[in-house]
Amino acid sequence: MRYRINREDFFAREEEQGTMAIMVCKTNRILHFNRAGRHIFDVCDRWVELDEFLHDLGAVNTTPAKLRRYFEEILYKLHACGLARLEEIPQPAGTGCRLAQQGDYMHISRFLTAYAQKGQSCATIVGEGYNGPYGVYTRLYERQTHYLLSEQEGELLALLEISQPNHISGNTVLSISTAVFHEKLDAQDACEQLRLLTDHAAKLFGGYASKLRYPYMHPRQQWMRDSLAKCGFVQTAFFPGELQNGCDMIWYDRMIQ
Repeated sequence: MRYRINREDFFAREEEQGTMAIMVCKTNRILHFNRAGRHIFDVCDRWVELDEFLHDLGAVNTTPAKLRRYFEEILYKLHACGLARLEEIPQPAGTGCRLAQQGDYMHISRFLTAYAQKGQSCATIVGEGYNGPYGVYTRLYERQTHYLLSEQEGELLALLEISQPNHISGNTVLSISTAVFHEKLDAQDACEQLRLLTDHAAKLFGGYASKLRYPYMHPRQQWMRDSLAKCGFVQTAFFPGELQNGCDMIWYDRMIQ
């Protein structure tokens, strides 16, 4: 990986105990860096190889793998905020289902932007602000949302957006808010991807959560509801006229403990 940070794109301010605050000129976002992280700004206005940067840091009290991961995450954050330019970014190459990591934010954002309103996809929010790189990165960084990915040789075929509702104290239910599928998948293939992802979620979160839930609130969710029924989801609650527009809300759950 290589990166470039232009000094004219930010203002720096010294903070206590050697830390530093950065204001991104383009967005006025304020970012804070500790004494280690601030070294990413030691070299500006030219392209820098990450390996070169890490070598020049010298001796540090951590393993090379942890050090690389630490600064990769800083660069991803700076890129998502519009401050760093990145090239030669490691690309996914696997096949199967997995939980997304912070470095997947660009991969996910491109997929959501391209397919959230196509084919069998059913996304709660389709706006650029929500599905753009910064929005996706922020949810991954703050662990507000889990993205489960299904890939074929690195190509993203489907994803689920899963979160834990924060308005219920002691809640152990994980709610599926969005399912997005590549437009090349027909209804049968998309249903199979949904089965793979929900099975993976059950294994991944079993022991932590008690169930997966899908709230049904609109007729456009009909395909999702019917497909989830083939994946072990059953109706557990019906709330007539629950929504502000007078529509009903129905919960479909799958026990995972």
